[in-house]
Amino acid sequence: VPFIIYAERQRQMKRVLLGAVALLVLVQPLFWLTQASLPWLVACIILFFVGFNLLEATLPSLLSKIAPAGGKGTAMGVYSTSQFAGAALGGMFGGWLFAHFGLGGVFVGCALLALSWLAIGVTMREPPYVTSYRLAVSSDRIRDAGLAASLLAVAGVTDVVIVADESAAYLKVDSKLLDREALDRVAAPV
Repeated sequence: VPFIIYAERQRQMKRVLLGAVALLVLVQPLFWLTQASLPWLVACIILFFVGFNLLEATLPSLLSKIAPAGGKGTAMGVYSTSQFAGAALGGMFGGWLFAHFGLGGVFVGCALLALSWLAIGVTMREPPYVTSYRLAVSSDRIRDAGLAASLLAVAGVTDVVIVADESAAYLKVDSKLLDREALDRVAAPV
């Protein structure tokens, strides 16, 4: 939890994410080297789950930040499907590695996968620090063709999707920069 709070408050999501992946890279050879010592094995398991649980918490948050305002549900659905597919394929791949290369091969394979993830992650841009925001819009204002442009002109608004049937606008906003009074003025009845 402290790492997640740090990542969000200090806007260091990329650094925390890469740190968790690096921890997974480092712990794999330690598993292999310390498998005969119970205290070291327990320490490695704790380190592994610190990194793993940090990723479990930060990846959905990261995805919701980078998904467009109208596509967050779809993005989360693809993410969940990929998670389950990865668990199935990971089990099969791990079994294949164990059958052909033994326990050391499993740890080397996992380390190589995590190292690949780290190499790709280093190229990632720092994500935008935005949150989703639903804005109720009056029924006469929702029909205004310039509403989306007016909302995007408000300081702190980065993305807009208008849903006329709901009389609402779904926004991505930077809460530190958002001018809420200007946002309310744009959404107010004409």
